[in-house]
Amino acid sequence: MNRPRRHALSIAAGLLLLAGLIGLTAALPPARGAWLAWLLFTPLFVFTVTFGFPLGGGSVNLMPMIAAGGLLVMGPAAAAWMAYAGSLTQMLVRWRFAEPLGARRAPGGLRPVAGLGMANATIISLSLLGAAWVYQAAGGLLPLTAFGPAEFAPCLLLVLAFSALNYLLAGGYFALLHPAGPRALRTYARALPEVAAYEVGPQIFTPLLPLIYNQLGPGIFVLFAGLLVVASLAARSLSLTSQRLKQRLAELDTLGTMGQALAGSLKLDDLLATLRAELPRVVPADGLFVALYDREQDEVSFPLTVEAGRLLQTASRRAGHGLTEYVLRTRQPLLIDGNLPEQLKALGVAPIGRPAYSWIGVPLLAGNEALGVLAVQSFQPDGERFTSAHRDLLATIGPQLAVALSNAHLYTQTDQALAQRVQQLSSILQTTGEGILLLNAHSQVLTANRALASFLGLAVAELVDRRLADDAELRARLGLREDDFERDAALLRQGQDLVRRTHSVPGPPERPVEHTLAAVRNADGQTVGWLIVLRDLTEERALTHLRDDLTHMLIHDLRSPLGSMQTGLALILQILRPGQPAEPDVFELLRMAQSSGQHMLRLINQLLEIARLESGAMPLNCQPAAPADLIAATAERLRPVAESVAIHLLVEAPPGLPRLAVDVELIGRVLDNLADNALKFSPDGGQVRLWTRGDDHAGRVVFGITDTGPGIAAADQAKLFQKFQRVPGVRGRRGGSGLGLAFCKLVIEAHRGQLTVESQPGQGATFAFSLPLPEAA
Repeated sequence: MNRPRRHALSIAAGLLLLAGLIGLTAALPPARGAWLAWLLFTPLFVFTVTFGFPLGGGSVNLMPMIAAGGLLVMGPAAAAWMAYAGSLTQMLVRWRFAEPLGARRAPGGLRPVAGLGMANATIISLSLLGAAWVYQAAGGLLPLTAFGPAEFAPCLLLVLAFSALNYLLAGGYFALLHPAGPRALRTYARALPEVAAYEVGPQIFTPLLPLIYNQLGPGIFVLFAGLLVVASLAARSLSLTSQRLKQRLAELDTLGTMGQALAGSLKLDDLLATLRAELPRVVPADGLFVALYDREQDEVSFPLTVEAGRLLQTASRRAGHGLTEYVLRTRQPLLIDGNLPEQLKALGVAPIGRPAYSWIGVPLLAGNEALGVLAVQSFQPDGERFTSAHRDLLATIGPQLAVALSNAHLYTQTDQALAQRVQQLSSILQTTGEGILLLNAHSQVLTANRALASFLGLAVAELVDRRLADDAELRARLGLREDDFERDAALLRQGQDLVRRTHSVPGPPERPVEHTLAAVRNADGQTVGWLIVLRDLTEERALTHLRDDLTHMLIHDLRSPLGSMQTGLALILQILRPGQPAEPDVFELLRMAQSSGQHMLRLINQLLEIARLESGAMPLNCQPAAPADLIAATAERLRPVAESVAIHLLVEAPPGLPRLAVDVELIGRVLDNLADNALKFSPDGGQVRLWTRGDDHAGRVVFGITDTGPGIAAADQAKLFQKFQRVPGVRGRRGGSGLGLAFCKLVIEAHRGQLTVESQPGQGATFAFSLPLPEAA
């Protein structure tokens, strides 16, 4: 039912009652003195109704006692006129003086006021007439001039009948004519026990009013009425104070609950559900919404819209010039109560969405950024009207909600980024060819990739939760002995970055693997897990063997024809002796061919030796040798070369060094290569020092060659001992094959020694190697 129709029905009921009162007055005219009582009781009636306090959707006051007392003094007709006129007067007073009385003026002019006034007049007047009939039917006397046992029952029935009829008729009004309908009826029904306790209780003093008026006279009654006025004002003040205190306590409790819920939730849906459940407890409203502003898209979205308790889906829209955008721009709370079109026009705001009669919006600010707006609205002209207290309350909730929304947004971004990162890592984990096994700190399997499961012949689900330290079968499948994992883990706990080992994993077929163990550490450096990576070396080793076989085949195939070519050249030179007829440059060309062939043969022989050293197939002919004799022999062989470029060759060998068991030819070639390189890169007039010394602590003898050449950068030193490697940008007197240092390193390692280099650019270089003493070897 729409508002005009409700008001029309209320006015029609009041007019019908007016006609009935006129007929009743004509049929049962009041006594002559009743009109004086009417003049005294009616202002008191108006006062008590006006200065009640709101409860349960209506007003609670001393009106029932005054109305019943007036009935016992004036009779039914005059009492009904009192209720009728007093109700209309009270409504006009509350409409005209709404703000001083702490009420709100109903919009729409006098028509809704007249409708509500007529409804109240009808309810109270009919209740009085019905109670009067019950009173008289019970034998009650009118007017009541004395009170004894015989009058007790009729007076009690009068009170009960008036209260029952008044509450029933009021409930009917809430159900049929109130804008909120059944919701208003439920609210009224919940408050009815408290209303009845407040209104019915004082009615035990109802007989006192006619007794004072009839026995003590109107003057004393006026004094008594003054006391009632003071008592009514005091009760109203206490009630309003109590109500405000309860409201404030409820607000604080809700704010605390809401603050905890908002602070403890990181999901947008949970935040909005909390707001929807808790906000109506402190700000009753027909609707509420949360609007979020997307600055990049210049759009406003509505993740939460509630109207009449129902959750609605509201589409996003481009930012315009509505109230929401106004609050976003000003970043200040906004309260609009009544006369919405004029206020929108004054603010320069366009009407968007359903028009509201009362509206509050507060900005959701996170630092300097406006995230959106929280708004509540009332759509009914006689519904909830918002005040500055509501605005301040929303302004308190707004920052908490803004911080929670900002945290939720960050959580969502982090969660999405983490999910994306997990997806990327999962893709990498599942597509990599290496087998990966992740364990927790107690060696329990957390996850594994498909490559490892396939490698071990197990499903991933069969691996999860197994504990490596206690699982002999799992260790066997990984090719680990009982104490291998604990020993490697101990090395990592001591600070080592990785532990890498090569072993075989049982088949079929048996496969060689590279097993790498790494510690998983948290931000504090504590070990929280272990990562095992298995790399199948089967294919790599097969390729290495194929390459070596191919290299050996090529070298052998080249060596034989080169040998034949060298033999043929030597025979030609013997046949064409000097002095015999020949072309002038024949001998020179033959010697160049023979020299080049010898160089190629040496290169091939060196490659063969390197290959044999790498495979461990080259036997060592170890013999006792003095360190001083080894470096002296090298110095003797290279002295002519040194003198030809004015390089001073020094030999330093302290006496008494222990003899070594070495392959003299190979060690001699190592010293020759190192010394020849030193001479090749040292400038004319420079110095090359060949030295040796003992290292008793390590049980070794150290050999070294130090030059005064250009030096070697640290970045190039690691590559020096690889095949076919040269230092870029450094040129010597002669070129080289790039195999000499690789050959030297393999020879020294075959003797269980170590070859190193120490150098800085511009300060020369020192190549040193250590060989173990016979006892240590």
